[in-house]
Amino acid sequence: MSVRVLVVGGALEFSTLVAKVEAVVKKNGPFSFVLIAGDIGASRLSDLKENKLPIPGYFASQSFEAEAGTEFKESNLTFVGEAGKKEIEDLSVVFIAGGYDDPSEKYRKDPKEFPFPLEIQAAMRTAGAFGTGHQGVDILVSGDQPLGIKLKQESLPTSGSMLVSATALVLKPRYHFCGGKPEVYASYGPFVVPGSDHATRLFKLGSPTPAPGVKERWLYAAAVKPLKGMDPNQLEGSSSSANVYQINKAGTPRPGSEPTGGFFYNMPPKREDRKRKANGDRAGFRKRFEGHPVDAKCWFCLGNEKDLHLVINVGTNIYLALAKGGINTEHVLLIPIPHVRSTLELSAEHYAELEKFKSALQETFRKNFDSDLMFFERVVNPRGGELHSHTQIQAIPVPRETSAVASVKLGEEAQRSKLKIRELPKGKSLRQFVKEESDEDHPEYFYIRLPDGKEAVQLISVDKKSESREEGLPIHPMQFGRRFTAALLGRMNRLDWKRCVKPTDLEAQDADRFRNLFAEFDPTQEE
Repeated sequence: MSVRVLVVGGALEFSTLVAKVEAVVKKNGPFSFVLIAGDIGASRLSDLKENKLPIPGYFASQSFEAEAGTEFKESNLTFVGEAGKKEIEDLSVVFIAGGYDDPSEKYRKDPKEFPFPLEIQAAMRTAGAFGTGHQGVDILVSGDQPLGIKLKQESLPTSGSMLVSATALVLKPRYHFCGGKPEVYASYGPFVVPGSDHATRLFKLGSPTPAPGVKERWLYAAAVKPLKGMDPNQLEGSSSSANVYQINKAGTPRPGSEPTGGFFYNMPPKREDRKRKANGDRAGFRKRFEGHPVDAKCWFCLGNEKDLHLVINVGTNIYLALAKGGINTEHVLLIPIPHVRSTLELSAEHYAELEKFKSALQETFRKNFDSDLMFFERVVNPRGGELHSHTQIQAIPVPRETSAVASVKLGEEAQRSKLKIRELPKGKSLRQFVKEESDEDHPEYFYIRLPDGKEAVQLISVDKKSESREEGLPIHPMQFGRRFTAALLGRMNRLDWKRCVKPTDLEAQDADRFRNLFAEFDPTQEE
């Protein structure tokens, strides 16, 4: 259900602000709360006592004399602090006060270690922005506007905050309301922030006291449906508008031009560059695939050139690709180049290369996302004499604070589905375990390595022969691995991969981003 929200900008005396909000609520209400992007015209509690908002109000300020989080019941107002995150009626809202200084010039060129102020770091951390499961926030309210945005009034000088742009790139808001000089109204988007599943809309609010004859929109009313629990198909995730957030001086392109902004250290190349690179990659892929058996119907035999824009890295016998319709934007697949049904069929050389890729992924996730690596493999035998399936190892980063509960969560999910998943004994490999427990040449199994290093397996082939299983229950649901991962990460709205597929251009941006992160640990560079 959507939440009706008011947002106001500009500098007003608090008494005037209350009067204007009262008038809007009376005429167009009801509204749940009001967010204040501008100055409330007060610096202490005594300035607020005489007036009371008709609906709860929230604001951030660097000059207000009170403890962060203070609620002024007599004014129906909450002071968030210099920056902060609030959960208001299921909406995640992050506030940044105006007046922050931008960091030095060097971060415009090399912003890998962007120096966010501590209170903004805390707000982003509370919003879950540093975890791999971060979907974004519903609303960002900032006192300053992002760096380099363009106005229709080209004669007006504009200023902007690199810090606001950088924060927005991390938070990935669906709605961003900001103040800033000059106090004129402007709107941007929808556009897509790199690495995001949804579109963003930016609104720069105008002055409540414009010059005579000038009409500025200083108040905005919005009906916002909480991101939490939304079906991916309900999210607006494709747009031709350029991403307006940038942290350099080049300026943001006008709508319709190629985007130059990107996610900090991963500025996406122009479409022509991506296309040129992809064509070059395909030529290299063909050479590497020569001599490998290819199934013309197989999605994962890269010789077929299906979705090559998702490929991150290609080794001698293993390749890495972004998962289509992934649980998160860092969900990747490790796939043998030969068409094999399971990792048990890999030679010692192939398996050693697979382990190198796993180690490289672990380092990538730890450095960039403070996360551990979890991966799983499900091996099934086809029916009716079809060519066996092409195995893939699903690899997903799990935030470290979540890793500790993964084992317990797996047990709960297995019990719910009545699956016989057993922990792999220490010192025993999957190959050894399967050989001891199954007499089949090509057994079916589900194998998972949890973030804490524990390994577990279900021998599906063996359980199929068991007379003790309950009637009507599948031996192993096809999507159990994805369901468990979604439950662990709190992303149950990502169960069906087909409903999570992005447009090709956004998939290519995500792949470019991950490719740049992975390059530092690329195991093929050792060859």
